[in-house]
Amino acid sequence: PGRGRGGGSRNGAEAWDDCLALEPVLAFLDIRMPGLTGLEVARRLSALAAPPLVVFVTAFDDHALAAFEAGAVDYVLKPVDDERLAQTLTRLKARLAQPTPDTAALQRLLATLAPPRSVPRPIQAGVGREVVLIPPDEVVYFEADARYTRVVHQGGDALIRTPLRELLTQ
Repeated sequence: PGRGRGGGSRNGAEAWDDCLALEPVLAFLDIRMPGLTGLEVARRLSALAAPPLVVFVTAFDDHALAAFEAGAVDYVLKPVDDERLAQTLTRLKARLAQPTPDTAALQRLLATLAPPRSVPRPIQAGVGREVVLIPPDEVVYFEADARYTRVVHQGGDALIRTPLRELLTQ
């Protein structure tokens, strides 16, 4: 608020690229975006050294929990009224006024306290002409086929060429 405006992205991949290029302090995302979803962009942003504050502005009320798990600061439903927008701006201003933690020092402290854990890699699946990254915790089940494995996840389903035997070892 009051610091300038970045570009409007036409899809999730552009939003991700724009955030990497512009390093914004905050990002407004929708849940459903072509390419990467807003949730996928938010998860990627949360892994950055200095992630922006993320606000979801969407017509979909059933993804709020996932949005906050992905690091969202707020979740605003469309159509947005002035009072609700004012609440969001107040929340953002308060967050921006807080001192930023020394993340490098916190990482060093965590490294001394806990052994490193292996983080499950996302599953890469082809959907049409795009590659979708499916977080393992969103997988509902796998179904083996003659040549492919069907991955049914919270956002739909996709086909991968990895056999079930290999998935079990990962």
